[in-house]
Amino acid sequence: MDVIAGTAFGVETNSQTQDNDPFVTNCRALLTKLAQASKLQMFATLFPVITPLLRAFNLTTFSDPEADFLVNSVYTMVDDRKKSTEGKKRTDLLQLLVDVEHNASGGTANQMTREEIVGQGFIVLIAGFDTTANTLHYLVYNLALHQHVQQQLFQEIVDNLGDADPTYDNVATLKYLDCVVHETLRLFPPLPLINRRAKERRIIKGVTIPAGCGVGIPIYHILRDPEYFEDPETFNPVRFSGENRAKLDPLTVELPFGYGPRQCIGMRLALLEIKFAVVRVCRRFQFLKCEHTPDKVDFTAASLATPRKPIKLLVQPRKAT
Repeated sequence: MDVIAGTAFGVETNSQTQDNDPFVTNCRALLTKLAQASKLQMFATLFPVITPLLRAFNLTTFSDPEADFLVNSVYTMVDDRKKSTEGKKRTDLLQLLVDVEHNASGGTANQMTREEIVGQGFIVLIAGFDTTANTLHYLVYNLALHQHVQQQLFQEIVDNLGDADPTYDNVATLKYLDCVVHETLRLFPPLPLINRRAKERRIIKGVTIPAGCGVGIPIYHILRDPEYFEDPETFNPVRFSGENRAKLDPLTVELPFGYGPRQCIGMRLALLEIKFAVVRVCRRFQFLKCEHTPDKVDFTAASLATPRKPIKLLVQPRKAT
């Protein structure tokens, strides 16, 4: 939350120590509701024609008080940014969007409304919070189930970084960590399904997709398809190393973040966040199975990214060396 709030809105939060901060509490409440979206709202995603009806009866997540608070907060930020002098401008997504609106004020081609600016900021906030948290969630679960992987990862961190803080440059030397992250994303993609609209008519394997038709791309199933990955149900980070990675279809390697011109804009940031967190945590703690740790994750009917029951692990401090 802290990283995304700073990246999207330039808001400095510390959700670890300032639990009662209004931005933190409202942001957390909204994100929790989105993660537990009702089946009715999921149905509206498939059939957008009913959205006006849901809004009329105040049944959408973004009609909640938390959303109102955050929207009004961002409106205030946008107005403040417009009043700021050149020397006080910040480098974040919100400033870039405000600049686009300012630069387009003489025409209409690229002009953005205040509502569109807020909407883009919220997309980054929503897309960057739960997805990164879920990936870390499943990564440590995989480490607990595969102690040899955890030990090799720990040794790589110690050998290459020692006690040094993780940086953009030094985490790039951790090749095995990169493999562990990508294998986790393969087995547990944060978004199991993405939607696109067909630009032109195509026939794929005998199925006609008309131009303008909505298409659902089943990321979760593609990444577990034996056509693309050998023994796909097994957690095996080595499949993403060196020559092995070169043999994989490039599309499947990047598919957890989407593909093409509309690939996740925050992919590099997300990978960096995940690697920083893994280095700091795995250097100090070891993750182990306990009696409540499932051997296989059972997902909810509503989402292939949400476990039916909380995943519990045993966490113990590592001995000082």
